[in-house]
Amino acid sequence: MAARALRQFYDGELDLDAPGDPVALTEPWGRHRSRFIAALSGMPEDQWTATTRCDEWDTFGVLWHLITADQFWIASITGGAAGTPTKFLENFDPTSTPGAIADAARKDSVGETLAAMKDVDVAFRAAVDSVAAEQWELPAELPFGHLPVRLTLAHAFWDSWLHERDILVPLGLEPEVQSDELWAATWYSLVAGLAQGGLLGDPAPVGPGTAEPFEVEIIFDEFPDRGLRLGVDTGVSIHEVPTPDSTSVANVGSALDLVEYFTGRETTTDVRLPDPLAEHLDRARQIL
Repeated sequence: MAARALRQFYDGELDLDAPGDPVALTEPWGRHRSRFIAALSGMPEDQWTATTRCDEWDTFGVLWHLITADQFWIASITGGAAGTPTKFLENFDPTSTPGAIADAARKDSVGETLAAMKDVDVAFRAAVDSVAAEQWELPAELPFGHLPVRLTLAHAFWDSWLHERDILVPLGLEPEVQSDELWAATWYSLVAGLAQGGLLGDPAPVGPGTAEPFEVEIIFDEFPDRGLRLGVDTGVSIHEVPTPDSTSVANVGSALDLVEYFTGRETTTDVRLPDPLAEHLDRARQIL
């Protein structure tokens, strides 16, 4: 696969209005990681070399990606909260970089891998707990550049939640889909998609962005009374709509199906997106 050039926005370049209440994120994050580590701890050794939904990684590969990613998230969150956001990922290539880092750290021992996963999880939780209320809006680094610290936590959750499913679903151990976890994974998928699909007048590394600004309001089968209003022009806006107006909102189908399709876990989808949003997310999928 060729290198995929991310749109990166450093030093306040992206005008983004998005959710990401850290209080609302912390509980599902912690629950997911506790459940994930418990499932890994109960897996027989032969399942650690089984095929995952990430074509080039077995369970060891996925976990060493997460361990090294968590080490980065800790540095990013603590640096951002201190007012000194990192710039480790400038010109980041999502095709080759994560695998190279994970392969360099990888150990094929279940005991060593589990211990490293548990240790970095403790350190990550401590880093999150150390962030003061007023620090969550400070810029921190993630693959898309500099966004608020709270969205760094959202990206870390999104990545880990997907990789839990990448390991367990092929083994027939699909975790129960918790509503608040799915909601966080859904809106953050849309943050990623809207930012990476291209802004108005944006000369993009993956082709031109949107030619016209658009705004749509959508709901999902799993969340019929909880909508999202999405807008793209020279910036990105995502707002939760607690009581959507049925005359203007589009029920697009399953939120889980959207997340799985957008992130490349499924090749087709029955999700029915409004045309400008579908076109925008299709551009973004080229680099995810």
